[in-house]
Amino acid sequence: MRLNICLISTEYLPTPPIGYGGIESVVADLADALHQLGHDVTIVARGGSKSPNKLFETFPSEPTAIGACERHFLSYKDFVKKFDGVVHDHSHGKMARHVHRNVIQTVHRRQRPSEMGYERIVAISNAQSKWLRRTIPLPRDIPVVYNGINPDRFPYREEKSNRFLFLSVMSRYKGAKVALDIAKETGIEIDFAGISGDFTWAVQNCNLSNVRYIGQVSNKQRAQLMANSKALIFPTGAFGEYDWLDCCPTVILESLACGTPVIAAYNGATPELVEHEKVGYVCCSKREMIEALEKIEDINPRDCRRHVENRFSHKTMALNYVRLYERVLRGEKWRCTIFPVELLRRRVLRKAFSFMFRLPRKARKRKVLV
Repeated sequence: MRLNICLISTEYLPTPPIGYGGIESVVADLADALHQLGHDVTIVARGGSKSPNKLFETFPSEPTAIGACERHFLSYKDFVKKFDGVVHDHSHGKMARHVHRNVIQTVHRRQRPSEMGYERIVAISNAQSKWLRRTIPLPRDIPVVYNGINPDRFPYREEKSNRFLFLSVMSRYKGAKVALDIAKETGIEIDFAGISGDFTWAVQNCNLSNVRYIGQVSNKQRAQLMANSKALIFPTGAFGEYDWLDCCPTVILESLACGTPVIAAYNGATPELVEHEKVGYVCCSKREMIEALEKIEDINPRDCRRHVENRFSHKTMALNYVRLYERVLRGEKWRCTIFPVELLRRRVLRKAFSFMFRLPRKARKRKVLV
């Protein structure tokens, strides 16, 4: 059955992004895969976006942090309201549900179900689904569709250089400090690439001959860096030092598509994406990560590429979403309502707190009079 699908991308970057932008890349790859499957696809995205599919652009200027979600919604509201088909919302604002009935909502970060109306929520990993279920009791499991990438966008290479790669936001919560500490302790040659963060200055001024700061790179440079590197070092979350959950980091998939193994910290979806000792290593400490450096040549680059093609391609992602689109058109909601018991528990707690902190009657009257 040929479906009419509207994909709503994020408020902050064009689709696909020029450089950094994981969600926008996923939306672009999903649109291409759906089109190849024979579906009619329209992308709603920021000004400056490009797509061979139908494209509806929202505000063209650079958004500010305040008001970007609202400006995005106001731009596409009338268009989406009249859209005849399924609307798939990837934006941060998650407002399409206010103007259209057939909406599913993919959560790309730790976003509470209350912000999405508890309805037709899709997680991008089991780790994220578990976090969502802990956030609020849900009567049903939240469907999981992993992010996928187009492997053809990434050059496969078996011959690697001796340099390792850190490619992410240059921040402590992403493990930039852990990667630099490993470089200090082991002397490995490593490149630091990615957008600036709270640890950029420390990397730029570390005065280590084995450390090279590259900074933000284009999509083409990014692919070449990953293809040439010996392995991707990905200590996201810094082994529990920061309250961070990497829901489904696409940089891992991009590296594997290039035939480059991944040494990752155990955080969020990393154990779901990296098959331990097959396409890389999932580590629980900095010491384990250092030990994995010595075993990295045991990983076969062909296994890395095959892992992505078989499990995490954009076509696999599209097929999984089509099944959900068909459920939406059948009227299924997989609504995430709160249990009556949970409502009762909250009401009891509210009453208890109001009783504990209640002022005496006379005091309350005096306070009102004042």
